[in-house]
Amino acid sequence: MQAAGGTASSSAASTPSSPSGCSTGPSTRHGAAARDITVIRVPGAYELPHVAARILEGAHGFDALVVLGCLMRGDTIHFDLIAGEATKGLGALAMAHPIPIGFGVLTTDTLEQAVHRAGAKHGNKGAEAALAAVEQRSLYRAIRQAAGAQEGLRASS
Repeated sequence: MQAAGGTASSSAASTPSSPSGCSTGPSTRHGAAARDITVIRVPGAYELPHVAARILEGAHGFDALVVLGCLMRGDTIHFDLIAGEATKGLGALAMAHPIPIGFGVLTTDTLEQAVHRAGAKHGNKGAEAALAAVEQRSLYRAIRQAAGAQEGLRASS
């Protein structure tokens, strides 16, 4: 299985890299080799759907995308605007493309909440997004196989 993961960070966009410094646990436990996981960092959460769209153009070779990020609420509506656009953009891509997109974008009020949801007290939402993408991929495959079996039955009758 090959997966690409996008992470929102405050650093400049980088070229695809190996997952150094990133947990690949859920993906590797479900069939992905660490060498098959590509990490692509983006400048911020707003850019997540834009970069995901570029990844999905043409022959990308990925079985799933896992999109990770974190937005912390501030004193303005900027948080709501960015969270909404990132969510709508990734949702639209998920509906338009045949590979699953795991959604692991945290929206929090504090840094403490972010830390707890990223693996401390409240589970690891990034790992949950990766697992959801793996499960979705299996479901898509089962749907294709069932559709193929139905088509075969129609052709033979």
